[in-house]
Amino acid sequence: MPISSSLHPIEMNEFLSRIDCWSVGNGLILNPSKCQAVNFNMRHEPHLNTILRSHNTCAIADSLINTVSKVNYLGVTFSSDLSWSSHVLLLSKKVFRLTYYIKRLHAPVFTRHLLLQFVKSCILPIVLYSSPLFFPGVW
Repeated sequence: MPISSSLHPIEMNEFLSRIDCWSVGNGLILNPSKCQAVNFNMRHEPHLNTILRSHNTCAIADSLINTVSKVNYLGVTFSSDLSWSSHVLLLSKKVFRLTYYIKRLHAPVFTRHLLLQFVKSCILPIVLYSSPLFFPGVW
């Protein structure tokens, strides 16, 4: 269904209501203040962004859901324009912070083997954690 349809907010809220009913029936309670909505869109068209903002009426149990431009899910940052720039920026900050520790550890008592072990155990997991998203054919 096209996003420009006037039924979009109603259908979305009906879907969210069904999810809420199912979760309550199964002993789960959704907390709307912890829920976020992201309008994913690859197009950079001003009129489409206006339509998306006007459809910002998603609610769970009569509580509005906050609409954000990016969301962090399981350590991966998804942005509304479907670019990975915010995720890569976050990863690079983490890696640069750890390289600072490598510089501090670069004392005569630390061998090359220990420094390499630090890189393998602390830096590589950060870089490789979500790599199947970027390179699906490699893994």
